[in-house]
Amino acid sequence: MKATAEIKAEGTAVTQQRTEALANQLHGERVAALQQTHLEELMAVKVEYEEKLAKATAEIKAEGTAVTQQRQVAQSVAQEVNSLKLKLAAQNVTKEQNTKLSKVLAEDTAEVAKLIYKSDGLETAGKSLRLKYDKLKSEKKTLAREKERLQMDVRDLETTLDDLAGEKEKLEEDIDQLEGGVEKKKGDN
Repeated sequence: MKATAEIKAEGTAVTQQRTEALANQLHGERVAALQQTHLEELMAVKVEYEEKLAKATAEIKAEGTAVTQQRQVAQSVAQEVNSLKLKLAAQNVTKEQNTKLSKVLAEDTAEVAKLIYKSDGLETAGKSLRLKYDKLKSEKKTLAREKERLQMDVRDLETTLDDLAGEKEKLEEDIDQLEGGVEKKKGDN
């Protein structure tokens, strides 16, 4: 009779050990899966943000360069027009020459007006890109806050898991004490 009780106790202990090992393994797998999923989500968001930021930055730089070049051309043409006007005024020019110069000046003035109009359009586009850039910066801040919140959630989950592991150990000790008390009573009987 005593041998049967010992065999049952050993079987119960082995079963309990296997159950604990399986529970620990499953627990470890779940924690690893949660951490991997969290890391993958953060990396995907980061990559997407960095791509948007790089594209917006390149567009802003390109637009800024184009606007600067057009303004320089417009200023150069305006200076040339003014120079021609001064030369015309300083010289005693015939009516025919005056008419030709007036046509050239009118064409140059029209070209300057077109360049200024185009420059204004590019300025508007630049403002639009700056707004997009500011929006992306804001999204970055939002994502950073979300990342911090998720990291805090992971820490909280880890703390909870540690607490549960402590409770599990306490329960196992209680079970061992109860089983020891039951076996002691069976031995007394």
